[in-house]
Amino acid sequence: MRYLINLSLFSIILFFTSCTREPLGIGEVIEPQVNPEGLYPGKQLYGWAKGTKNDYTWEASSYFSFHVDGKNFIGMSFNTYSIEGYLRESFGFDEIPFDSIGVRRIKRGPSRYYDGACGSSYARLESDGDLLTAFYDLDESASDNIIEITRIDVNSRIVEGNFSATFLLEGYNPYYPKVARFENVKFSSGFYQE
Repeated sequence: MRYLINLSLFSIILFFTSCTREPLGIGEVIEPQVNPEGLYPGKQLYGWAKGTKNDYTWEASSYFSFHVDGKNFIGMSFNTYSIEGYLRESFGFDEIPFDSIGVRRIKRGPSRYYDGACGSSYARLESDGDLLTAFYDLDESASDNIIEITRIDVNSRIVEGNFSATFLLEGYNPYYPKVARFENVKFSSGFYQE
């Protein structure tokens, strides 16, 4: 039933936006479209992220926490939610040195400390946010799998930067895209410890 409602809503939005669209002029920039998946960034209490995912505007809540090694490495999390507030996307990077500004390549799965890369994971969830419905692996053939840390404020515990990464759907699931391509995502993440 939810699928039919979403399909109807998407069709109505598509109808009205296609009726008002003018032809592109030379040099006109195409802005990313609104997210069609019904994902919301949540309250963004600790931080935010904004960029594009599969050519649509994508926003998420963001935070970082320290690894069990102490204060040397952090993990960053990016989450989106349903309109009701249930977790829908869980996305993160691991093994990022807390004292290092610069560019790092992103690897599939967990990384090793001090290898110059950071690990990654991306999953989709349903129900009340606890049902894993799709898991994506990093597309290691993509050349733009990078994260750049541009600012670390140790006193206020804020990490800022940007990233681009491409993930491929593991297995088959007709409800999700086969590719999740995040581009030009800027973020500002505050510290959160559970």
